[in-house]
Amino acid sequence: MIRNYIKIAWRNLVKDRSFSLINILGLAIGMASAILIMLWIQYEMGYDKFHEKKDRIYEVWNRVNRNGEISSWNTTPRILGPTLKKDFPEEEHAVRVDWENSYLFSVG
Repeated sequence: MIRNYIKIAWRNLVKDRSFSLINILGLAIGMASAILIMLWIQYEMGYDKFHEKKDRIYEVWNRVNRNGEISSWNTTPRILGPTLKKDFPEEEHAVRVDWENSYLFSVG
């Protein structure tokens, strides 16, 4: 029975080569895109899973309304960390991360 199905599928693929090529290419591109999107989502959701207190980690974002369009990014002013620490005593630690600039750290 399966042998018959394979034979019929092969005959249809050979008979309509251009249509088959378009369908197979579309399927391959769609599957590759879905896999890449799933890997990206997995990376974005799990970047802090290694931490033992991961349920207590939060990230602060800026949000601005410009000409009716909302823009947001995760870079905040430098004063935000100490201000949050002062205004919210339940905050234990604050860390500021900036990927755009490189800083020189020295000890001593």
